[in-house]
Amino acid sequence: MAHSIAFVDSVSASPTTRLDLNTASLRCTAFDCPPPQLKQAVADNMMTDGGEVSASAYGLRQLRFEHELVQSTEDAWAAAWQSLARELDRETNIIRYLPDGATSPVFFKTRRGNVTDLYQQIAYRKRRALTFDLLAEPFALGVRESISVGTVTTAQGLFDVGSASIKGDVEAPFVMVDATPHSGFSPATGNAKLRWTLARTTRDASSNPVMTTCGGMTLGTNTTVSSTSALVSFANTSSATRVTWTPSGTTAAAMRGKYRLMIGARGNAVTSSATLTVSVSYGSASVASASADEVTKSMSPLGQQSWLIDCGIVGFDAPDAMTLAPRIEIAAAVSNVTYSRTLYLDWLWLVPVDESCATAGATFLPSGYMPGGGSYPTSSPLVFDGEADDGSGSVYIASSASLWSSATPVLPGWVTYTGALPRLRPGVDNRFAYMRYASGITGTPPVAEFASGSGAITLYYHPRYLYVRPATT
Repeated sequence: MAHSIAFVDSVSASPTTRLDLNTASLRCTAFDCPPPQLKQAVADNMMTDGGEVSASAYGLRQLRFEHELVQSTEDAWAAAWQSLARELDRETNIIRYLPDGATSPVFFKTRRGNVTDLYQQIAYRKRRALTFDLLAEPFALGVRESISVGTVTTAQGLFDVGSASIKGDVEAPFVMVDATPHSGFSPATGNAKLRWTLARTTRDASSNPVMTTCGGMTLGTNTTVSSTSALVSFANTSSATRVTWTPSGTTAAAMRGKYRLMIGARGNAVTSSATLTVSVSYGSASVASASADEVTKSMSPLGQQSWLIDCGIVGFDAPDAMTLAPRIEIAAAVSNVTYSRTLYLDWLWLVPVDESCATAGATFLPSGYMPGGGSYPTSSPLVFDGEADDGSGSVYIASSASLWSSATPVLPGWVTYTGALPRLRPGVDNRFAYMRYASGITGTPPVAEFASGSGAITLYYHPRYLYVRPATT
């Protein structure tokens, strides 16, 4: 069996062949596809040895083909040549490559190419040797793979993809489908901004806490345990530390880096409203020397409200010779205690932002105020698409989870995102923080920025290879 090389119509298990590049009449005598070169931006000066690599990325790769094109007549040769010329002149194309004896093919996405040499033997005019070059995207792709993550709940706030489940040589963008993205908040009858945050960490991923319940933390002033939450019963209007968290061991060691700290909390006010103020201090060991953003919320007597309190960015670090000892203190106060006010601190959500983090948002309007006078499509899946053609990715609503077959766009452009969409990195465990929530709710209280939502998550991706693909990974 010879090497299989062909122009095909898609990256799939059974693509349609447009032109076979290794046949008896179009024989491939050499195929050169060296791995892409890594481009690096290096900053250095005369004050220190070495240098700093500030950025790196793989460049386009060049494929070189050497062929013999043989036909029985000159007209037949010209027709065969035209078929090749038309494929080379396509703006974009796909080459499927399966080495002799290999199990799994790879696919190269190529750009428009040209013939660099054509050698004609005068004695035998219907046989000509030719060489052509094609620029291609950096990586050879495998057929699409899927990873069924399963149900991800608000209480979990994360999901894991183990190293054994990720194929490829280098990290790859993926398409994530959330089957029930609107499970987890209640905008009631008002306007709101629906949000979804997705982030990845590969640094001691299995030990990184991401989600930690407050009931197991050290309790402070007027605070008791209520199930897995910390229950604060305010006795006065003074701000005081309500819970303190000092992780240790592998959990503490895995927390080196920067995080967006968010608190899941629920508040009650009896008879009259009050203003709740929550502040966070963080640091190391017994000292919380740095302050995060202070946040205020309005407590309503109309019922219990749920808030996802965003305290901004926090960071933990220590010299290599020392053990990391993170510390987080949550303080809270209310504007008056004339009537009973209680606060449930449910959990801390630490969103890793060192590697990649993206937050998508969509405007929720009451029924009749959405475009076309309809309702918000709460039954439609949400798609985080890291494979979008422009390279930056996109987030959108789909009519169904049947992507690449029957799904159609819903409210195109209605969902936007900021940040960087995460990728799958092979060779290490990947932990993803993921949350469905809302902000800016204008409806009549009580409202919920988060709730006990849940939904099935599925990932799709093309493994990326520097050259060829092993049988199973």
